[in-house]
Amino acid sequence: ILPTIKKHGQQQPGMMRPKAGGRFELIEGSRRLASIKIIGTEYLAWCGKVPDADVRELSVIENKHQDVSPYEKAMAYKRMIDSSEYENWTQLGAAKGISSSHISRYRSCVGLDKLYVQILPSPSDMPLSYGETISALLKKGEKALKKAAQDLLKLREKHSKENADPIDVEEILKALKSAVRTKAETPKQKKPVVY
Repeated sequence: ILPTIKKHGQQQPGMMRPKAGGRFELIEGSRRLASIKIIGTEYLAWCGKVPDADVRELSVIENKHQDVSPYEKAMAYKRMIDSSEYENWTQLGAAKGISSSHISRYRSCVGLDKLYVQILPSPSDMPLSYGETISALLKKGEKALKKAAQDLLKLREKHSKENADPIDVEEILKALKSAVRTKAETPKQKKPVVY
């Protein structure tokens, strides 16, 4: 978006709605606004009273052009349930045409401890099965998994300071799985019985 706006200017206005205290809430056009801030020109936007349900729908429409990560979808679904648009995850899945197994995966992504989201390069990199994987690993060894995640977070922060490439999701999952892997017991040798 940035190169296009630099070359041709802002072609389409964003959408805002007034909030208390003379402020405005951005509804649509966050990437355009970020580009405009970098360039340092005025941001063009339509402004009007928009109900919350329409705000969520506009957010979904705006992101249709690019794939929204499972985590972002899960958070949007959770907001729909929290705002009482849907009573529960099952009802939401039925209304949106999402299978019960996928709804379960979205639900497990939302239920993740913040630590397991922070260790990812970005929440957008989270695969749909990530929440279920973490839940299964927690059952194997919560303490070991949490320590491994904290170590990965420190490593991520170090890479960020050094401008090094972040650890990808596959490597993160590999490290977490190895942290809780149970060691095979060495068989005990019995003394031979002499008859």
